[in-house]
Amino acid sequence: MSYHEREELDRLKDRVSLSDYLANVGIELKPAGHLLRAHCPLHEDATPSFYVWDDNSFYCYGCQTGGDVFTLTQKLYDLSFSDAVDRVREYAGGSNPLPAPVRTVLPTARKALRETDQSLLERVVNSYQSKLQGSDAALAYLHKRKISDSVVERFSLGYASGYLAQSMPAEIDHLLKLGLMRKQGSDTYYGRVTVPVYDVSGKVSQLYGRSLGDANKHRYLPFPHTTLFHPDALNESRIILCESILDALTLHSYSFDNTLSVYGARGLKGRFVEQIAEAGVRKVMLAYDADKAGDEGASKAAGLLRKRGILSYRLQLPEGMDVNSVAMESEDPGNELNRLVRDSRHNRI
Repeated sequence: MSYHEREELDRLKDRVSLSDYLANVGIELKPAGHLLRAHCPLHEDATPSFYVWDDNSFYCYGCQTGGDVFTLTQKLYDLSFSDAVDRVREYAGGSNPLPAPVRTVLPTARKALRETDQSLLERVVNSYQSKLQGSDAALAYLHKRKISDSVVERFSLGYASGYLAQSMPAEIDHLLKLGLMRKQGSDTYYGRVTVPVYDVSGKVSQLYGRSLGDANKHRYLPFPHTTLFHPDALNESRIILCESILDALTLHSYSFDNTLSVYGARGLKGRFVEQIAEAGVRKVMLAYDADKAGDEGASKAAGLLRKRGILSYRLQLPEGMDVNSVAMESEDPGNELNRLVRDSRHNRI
């Protein structure tokens, strides 16, 4: 999807009030503090656990599913993404009323990870981790990206060499279900550096894959993001928040241990804001990319944080650059990143 296509979808999403949309399909929302709450339409929900956040997103603590109006439309009507976009576009244009939802139970592939899933995912992470040292290409990529060896070890980085089925032949059906293998037997993360995402209890909740080339750079498992990357940093009263995991790993490589990441420029969802606020964080340094998407994402993030009484500051990166590219191009990355973080205190947003 091109930048302009993403921009068009973002504009469409911003035109549609999620609370109004839900009301139009017969889902009753009630105030719950500064949020709106309802019985989740995607599963049996005796106690209301479905919340609509200030950023026009939703999250259900019962089935642990969240997203935007497109995600919700896919699930309510059992549609592909493109068909869901068309339905939202028709709704926004007032040309087609919303029919009654057809789905009341989540597809299995989108439910939260179960304990057995997490156990297998831990084994996969360990397998990938063991393969990393045997890949000169993957190690060269990480070194080029200025990711330190200590960060590689501390964050359990790995490499998918393509032998997952051979190493776990008894788990093929389970690997398929988790989205770690394709039906033809190939590894969905093949050729990628892998980064596990751990939740606050230390269990793997997601797996990020970054290709060594420019094509199809990013991959995640088909499960919702339930936590920020590196939530341990929420123990600090001041944190640095990046829009990508690679940027966060870059800052950790230069001893900025209070760094976390969301998953994209528009990735600071309401539930993540709650995690930050409930941890007692008072100041957030936004290390977002210096481009249009990063500027818009940082502005929106600052607004969400402001509503929770949290101050936001912006790292002033050179135009068109991100944290990792700054580190790659600098003769002294540690000193340059330290300057950017230090100077951000003068750039409150």
